[in-house]
Amino acid sequence: MNPFPCAFPLPEPGPTGATGTTGPTGATGPLGPTGATGTTGPIGPTGADGVTGPAGATGAIGPTGSDGVTGTTGLTGATGPIGPTGANGLTGATGTTGTTGTTGADGATGATGTTGPTGATGADGTTGPTGATGPSFQGLVPATNLMYFTVSDGTSLVYTNADGLPQYGTTQILAPNQVSYINLFINGIIQPQSSYNVQAGILTILADEAPPAGSPITLQFILINQ
Repeated sequence: MNPFPCAFPLPEPGPTGATGTTGPTGATGPLGPTGATGTTGPIGPTGADGVTGPAGATGAIGPTGSDGVTGTTGLTGATGPIGPTGANGLTGATGTTGTTGTTGADGATGATGTTGPTGATGADGTTGPTGATGPSFQGLVPATNLMYFTVSDGTSLVYTNADGLPQYGTTQILAPNQVSYINLFINGIIQPQSSYNVQAGILTILADEAPPAGSPITLQFILINQ
């Protein structure tokens, strides 16, 4: 087709002349309209794998799948360390009282307790019968009065010359055969002769308990001079 159509009819062509020298290539004309799509050719061989592209964005989490079959139980692990002691629980109800046990053997006798205060003086006893009349009075009889003083320590029932208080009197406890009369006073109260025993240098109080600590003890010796 002539790319340059004329507006008027051309004369009939003459015989073809010799081919002239090829002229220069003309300018490329505009693209013609796209032709109809041809029949798809057969699929070519698969090309080599291209370079792996960058990782795509993480897709949304899909729905949770159904539980799988439970696997077999694993081996028991080693026992862990003992945990801290928990708080004390509430006190339980009182249990039933058990039967009374056998009575144990008697314990050792405890130490003697402190002597209690002296009790009140008892009522006067009945007056005894009048004694026989003594010999007629023949004047004053000269006598010597010796006094031994000490103080109870609350535990001792035996006192010696070493316990005497020299600032108040004699420190010698005389034997009964050296004197005419002996009187014992504890806390200022005369004691019956059956409640004590006197030997040379020793006073023994015949009682289960000693006088209270701090109680004054006075032993009186009377010597009647002949």
